[in-house]
Amino acid sequence: MDRSIVFSVHDLKLYPITDPGDASTDPTYGTPVDVPGVSEVTLEPSISEEMLRGDGRIIDSRSVLDSLSLSFTYGKLDPTVLAVLDGGTVTANAGTTTTRYVRNGTDLIPSFGFAALVSEVDNPGGAAKIYGYNAKINGGSLFGASDNSYNEPSFDAQVIPLTVDPNPLFATDLEDVGTGLPADSAALIATYAALV
Repeated sequence: MDRSIVFSVHDLKLYPITDPGDASTDPTYGTPVDVPGVSEVTLEPSISEEMLRGDGRIIDSRSVLDSLSLSFTYGKLDPTVLAVLDGGTVTANAGTTTTRYVRNGTDLIPSFGFAALVSEVDNPGGAAKIYGYNAKINGGSLFGASDNSYNEPSFDAQVIPLTVDPNPLFATDLEDVGTGLPADSAALIATYAALV
């Protein structure tokens, strides 16, 4: 499949970055975390543009895709998702049914990779996937409650290139036969490794 409509996101996984790597070393990703009840995923390009003026007119311009703006909305508050995004800790209190998420003011915002799956495509049984390799949250809506509507947490993040050459930013696959999202660090890296 070389082109397709895409409709209705079906899955989103986050991959915490445990080691960022460097120019010659891939990053290491931790165990993927499923985002429960994902209902929307959006990627928008962030482009820098410069124009060269001379002789009273524009004589050249250059545009650079610097990063991507990621946003996603999901259905169920999940402390494990919050820990990947915010950098806090999750504890299950012994002898109780309480799961607690604590985020300290001094905790750093962590980096993560992600993969999203759309299974409503032109080819029945196929799939569209998008992968991002190095993101950090920069906004969103953590919690809200009302007596007459569901709260859907949402997050915004900036996606920047990896430092490993040649600096992968994102990738997308259109599959004739849909497969699952990457199961681990090696499988996520394999989505760009052919470029490295």
